[in-house]
Amino acid sequence: MISRFTQFILPIYWAILTYLFLKPGHIDTPGWWTPLYPDKIVHLICFLFFGLLVKLKWPKLSFFSIFSIIFLYGGGIELLQKFMNMGRSAEWADLLADVIGGMLGIYIGQILYNLKLKK
Repeated sequence: MISRFTQFILPIYWAILTYLFLKPGHIDTPGWWTPLYPDKIVHLICFLFFGLLVKLKWPKLSFFSIFSIIFLYGGGIELLQKFMNMGRSAEWADLLADVIGGMLGIYIGQILYNLKLKK
């Protein structure tokens, strides 16, 4: 049941996520508050769900494999933002928020998978 749901929703979520992070925008001037800026929370939450969906779709993939997917995807998004010159900026803090959110998603996905196995 979960796998069928994620099989349908994961590609859609991935496409929406890519669009949202690459669509033209404006660059906010970073300041001392940047690590607490709502943008980082958005990155964390978006990648939490991404990590969760990937773990639920492929529950037998290792943590390292899913972590690598998340890191490469988040890093790729940041590189594209830097070089596309469409009003977006690449930030290490965004990548860190992506990775932390992704790891939380993997962890939650593993808990849900383990609960499913116990039934």
